[in-house]
Amino acid sequence: MDHHEHSCSCGHDHTHAHAPMTPHEAMHQPSEQTSYVAYDYPDDHYMKAAVAYHNAGDFKSAVLAYMQRDQRMGPNPHVYLQLARLYRSCFSDAKEALRYLSQCAKEFPGFIAGYAEMGDLLLEAGQYDKAVRCLNYAIKNYEGAMLALSALPNEDFEQYIYARANLGYVRYEQGQLDKALRQFRSGQAFLMQGIIPYECAPGGYLHLHLGLAMVLRDMNQVPEALACLRAIQETAAGRAEMSPLERAYLESIQGLETELLEKTAE
Repeated sequence: MDHHEHSCSCGHDHTHAHAPMTPHEAMHQPSEQTSYVAYDYPDDHYMKAAVAYHNAGDFKSAVLAYMQRDQRMGPNPHVYLQLARLYRSCFSDAKEALRYLSQCAKEFPGFIAGYAEMGDLLLEAGQYDKAVRCLNYAIKNYEGAMLALSALPNEDFEQYIYARANLGYVRYEQGQLDKALRQFRSGQAFLMQGIIPYECAPGGYLHLHLGLAMVLRDMNQVPEALACLRAIQETAAGRAEMSPLERAYLESIQGLETELLEKTAE
């Protein structure tokens, strides 16, 4: 999902002593630990090779391999998406990331993940109105796809939950805590229906619950925030294997839990 310590026009203070890494910081640190592609595209030799470089932390080779794939086989929306993620997370170049996502939307308007990613990037850039438009478009189309197909690839489930959570992060960044809380609670209620199991979208689950706990913290609802964090930690505890991103989220959650426990001891 995905936020830096900065002041916003509303004047709401989003910084905290001993504040843990926030979701956007955890997701977009320039390191191999948090830049990871879970799907290896088994039927696409060139894409598979690019992902291997990507996940090994050889980001420059990954960029070249993604580009080589497009040159040999033609444009592909997944290539644009992964290049955008690389430039954003590993090279700290949001402008180039946005260029790839804009090109993706132009050439592949039906590729929903591109809009979800663009909404996330615009959220991080503080372009909230544009972010909301992209996120709502992605959510609407993901829900339409779920009704039509009844099942989606895990990455699409993940992106859908991220998009729903990111609408809450928009309100959080704007200092509209009541609206942020309603958005996160709505997402949480959806997840509790069990339509998308945790193992299909662990990052999305963690992204949403971390945001919910941050809002509850800022509203001084410390017991509720702790209960939220502990519930998602219990859900994650049964996972035999975790991605680097999942581990980064859990570190953020543990940091926030420590902060909240310090509050209760004061």
